[in-house]
Amino acid sequence: MSQYRIILLLAALLLTLNLQAQTDQQTVDIVYLKTGEKYTGQIVSYEQGVKVVLRQSDGREIEIPDDGIRRIVQGVTPGNKGAEERRGDEKKPVKAKNTGLYNTTFLSFAMGSGGRNNLQLGAGFNNVTGYQFKAIGAGVGFGFDNYARRGETLIPVFAELRCFIPSKNKQGNYYLAATGGYGFAFKRENVGITEAEGGYMAHPAIGYRVASAEGLDVNVDIGIKFQKAKFTRSLFNGDVEIRDILYRRFVVRVGLTLWK
Repeated sequence: MSQYRIILLLAALLLTLNLQAQTDQQTVDIVYLKTGEKYTGQIVSYEQGVKVVLRQSDGREIEIPDDGIRRIVQGVTPGNKGAEERRGDEKKPVKAKNTGLYNTTFLSFAMGSGGRNNLQLGAGFNNVTGYQFKAIGAGVGFGFDNYARRGETLIPVFAELRCFIPSKNKQGNYYLAATGGYGFAFKRENVGITEAEGGYMAHPAIGYRVASAEGLDVNVDIGIKFQKAKFTRSLFNGDVEIRDILYRRFVVRVGLTLWK
């Protein structure tokens, strides 16, 4: 065998060993703390707003409170400082929270028939505070609804049940909500309403929520709202108009949820 062939074989062997070493080399995750410390290992689990579980090289698992973390860098090759610096601005993974105390504020937009085949638009808001037990949550709330007729506004007080639909997407999921309560109506003589009587309110909805890096959930849902009410109005010509009505409105809501 000539010396050239030996050199070529040695070069090929060295190249193969080098490629194998690079393939076998594992990446690590780095957790940077607000105190300036950092931990290296493999992230086992992450609960947004709660903790990160990190498995270190010796096999020990440590829990790091989320409020003490400045940033997390994942998939770094050990010793590759350049890659670590380039990825230093990587954000923490976002995972939707499924348990705990929550407060959701919605803005709502409603539309429905106002009689005589004319379409009426309305708007309102409501606020719900409750507790989520993983898939099932329950809360109480209040709101303010305008039904697009002068003076016909109601203040609903209600209870809400909601159910998270399981999803492989850890950042968000679909949900079902069912709200029921009583809407209070008030006379407003300055606009001619001399008597007002509220009634029951029901509002089923289906929606989607997605978690943000800031710890907020963004919610969007659609549903049908039913509201019973009765208004007595004095007209300009001296007549009296009595409206005993069940509002039926298609409602779109957009809201934000804060968790604790």
